Amino acid sequence: MVQVRLLQALSFLGVTSGGILIWLAFQPENLMCPHERIIEACNPNFFYLIPGFLILLVGLGLAGFIYQRSSPVANP
Repeated sequence: MVQVRLLQALSFLGVTSGGILIWLAFQPENLMCPHERIIEACNPNFFYLIPGFLILLVGLGLAGFIYQRSSPVANP
């Protein structure tokens, strides 16, 4: 039971932190958008975007693993 709680916590942490990093990547105050160009459209900051997607995928993968492990079909 402790292992499942640990996996749930890591999954939640991965999804949450990945979502926050992806959100930060699209903020106009990031490093890719100087303050003079805030009105114009800016590209996302890939420094936050790529790790954000990777961490989000790990979190979702852990959530899928937990769901598969706890389903009654997997445990006869």
